[in-house]
Amino acid sequence: MTDPEGLLLVDKPGGMTSHDVVDVVRRTLGTRKVGHAGTLDPMATGLLVLGVGRATRLLRFLGDLPKTYEGSARLGVETTTLDADGDTTAERPVSSTEDDVRSAMTALIGESLQTPPAYSAVKVGGRKLYEAARKGEALEAAPRPIRVDAFDGGWAVFEAESDAARQAVLSEAVARGEVVSFSREHTTLAQIFREVVR
Repeated sequence: MTDPEGLLLVDKPGGMTSHDVVDVVRRTLGTRKVGHAGTLDPMATGLLVLGVGRATRLLRFLGDLPKTYEGSARLGVETTTLDADGDTTAERPVSSTEDDVRSAMTALIGESLQTPPAYSAVKVGGRKLYEAARKGEALEAAPRPIRVDAFDGGWAVFEAESDAARQAVLSEAVARGEVVSFSREHTTLAQIFREVVR
């Protein structure tokens, strides 16, 4: 029987790491030669490109292709992990308007350097930052180049039902890297609580 090979497009569910998905495919196909073209955080859902067999050689060409991220952010809230999975560490009233947030997002368009947050799948010395952070260990990754091509239309800002936090639904097209916190550069705190990658 011929060993399986090719590219797999997986709609990753929330709660699984990219490595979890790779493990499932390895067991299902009965082969160890499975890799992915780029890590998605456990809470992220959406497209995860896998290579099987000889197709793993193609993955290095896919990682830097343009990507689109869709998500929403709650302004006025910060968590330990800078996403919805963490515990709330700070809350403050939000006076920023939609124009203020749009302006902050527009300022991020183009190329820049960004330091990955502590709760990130980025590796330092072979260790994932989030694994070290969960153990209370401080690892710091070097700033990485990112490029934001655009922030798209699909936009809404509205008052939350129970508090003064505002929610922003946004879509961003990113060629390399990801934007983890546009709000800190605009004097408000944000909690990214849903991220969908397509």
